[in-house]
Amino acid sequence: MKKYLIPTALLLVTALSSCTKTIDEDLSGNERSLLELRVEGQMGTAIIDRDGSRATATVYILETPGFAYDRVPVKGIVVSEGASASVGNGDVLNFSNPERRARITVTSRSGHRLDWWIYLETYDPFFLGTWRIVDVKLACNQRVSGVGDGAWTTQLSSGEFGTYGLPEYDDRVTITLGEISDNELTGTLVHSAGDDGAYGNFWGVYAPYSVEAPLDMNPRLRHLLPPGESQWTLDLTTNQMKITQNNVSSTMIFGTEGNNRLFRFLLPSAAYGLSATYMRKGPVEVKRSGLDSEVLSGKAIHLKDATSDGRFQYPESAKAEGLVSVLSAPLSVGGKVIGLIRVYSSEEREFSADEDSFMMAVAAISAVAIENARLHAALRNNYELMAKHAYSVYED
Repeated sequence: MKKYLIPTALLLVTALSSCTKTIDEDLSGNERSLLELRVEGQMGTAIIDRDGSRATATVYILETPGFAYDRVPVKGIVVSEGASASVGNGDVLNFSNPERRARITVTSRSGHRLDWWIYLETYDPFFLGTWRIVDVKLACNQRVSGVGDGAWTTQLSSGEFGTYGLPEYDDRVTITLGEISDNELTGTLVHSAGDDGAYGNFWGVYAPYSVEAPLDMNPRLRHLLPPGESQWTLDLTTNQMKITQNNVSSTMIFGTEGNNRLFRFLLPSAAYGLSATYMRKGPVEVKRSGLDSEVLSGKAIHLKDATSDGRFQYPESAKAEGLVSVLSAPLSVGGKVIGLIRVYSSEEREFSADEDSFMMAVAAISAVAIENARLHAALRNNYELMAKHAYSVYED
């Protein structure tokens, strides 16, 4: 007999863009929400998630040598109006435990308490280091000051530069880190010629141009990745890296297809039949979870054995929980994927096409309900923030 566990809903959260879900308490004065949190070394805004008595916040830091996990100072905290927190500005949190978590207790005006678990995650600056150029593909829609009038739109691949572009394809790009601030990183980018000692030329040879009479596109394209040394600034709120050399700038966006985000992960929103230990296993990072990467593209996916399938991020946790097969479907609203829903089986099995279709139908209905709840929560959260800030102004 096959035993089914858990319809589990996970919502897609984009880090550095705070997502707060606040549950309305029945009585006025019971509010005990954590609205904002900032700790020393934090990058971006805290990701705050609340579902009844389960309350968490995740903050990202860029780990540096000697970082003191046992004494991380609080730089800013905002809670519900009339509520108080167990820590304030200047107090320290201890994240030296294996879970990298600390507790903040928020007490409402009426005396009700809620423990918030704060998780400290390390941001991986994956773009740092030395890279080799192996191909050039451009999709441009730009207006470049000083090198031509009007906007210019084109899509080009390496073949459209003929042999003129070949010297570019073994070049090295070295990106090093300089200054770090809350929402911005800066550093140096060095684009050096490869083994051939030469840079490529953006000379178009597509019709009506030819190898004998190419179109010189260097004035428009060379600044996108300029030779030699340039400076870069990465805006962590937009994931855009601006590369500047001689007062000319270009912009590079990091991300996966359809979602330009440096941080993408899933937080559990609701579950049935899962243990508290499994729920605390950590966030699902989309870049490390092949299963969820596929589901977020808009289709239902099933794994026959999650404990041995490399697409599942937490196989050991699944094994300890007694989970084997998984069926997952995207939660989509208006063409936008906001998360996913999963069903687990404690025995290995295949899922039929009818079950896939049924799962997609359930996901579609659930997505609408979740989005409506999010809108309501956002309105209430905005009200609490405005009330708190207005109170602070008059307090001074």
